[in-house]
Amino acid sequence: MYTGEDIKQRQQELRDNILKGFGADTSEDSIEKARHGVYADTPENRKLNRVGREYGKSSKKEDKKESHMSAKPGEYDFENEEGETLAVRVYKDGGVKASGADVRKDFNDVESAAKWLKQNGYTKQKEVKGDD
Repeated sequence: MYTGEDIKQRQQELRDNILKGFGADTSEDSIEKARHGVYADTPENRKLNRVGREYGKSSKKEDKKESHMSAKPGEYDFENEEGETLAVRVYKDGGVKASGADVRKDFNDVESAAKWLKQNGYTKQKEVKGDD
């Protein structure tokens, strides 16, 4: 005869085997909480008056902090380690255009442009002309 504890242990073993089949780590310390999201409509969250509120940090906010490019409209020159120069124009509507000897890129926002510049080694920024 199986005890309740035996059944629970067998169920946990089955769950672990299924998760391992999908490549998941089933150890207790491998569970990771969400870093960003919105509080769900639950009795506890209603009691704490936090339903619908955001928690954690969004990746977009982190990108903005890491951005090495000014969001101020104007023209900027960026250089990479090889000394290649890239002219970057930031528009009032938030769009960005980058052009150089072999590069022509358009971006919808400063964050995506800054990410691309960083990935491609363009780090030195010099403002050429600002729009006021």
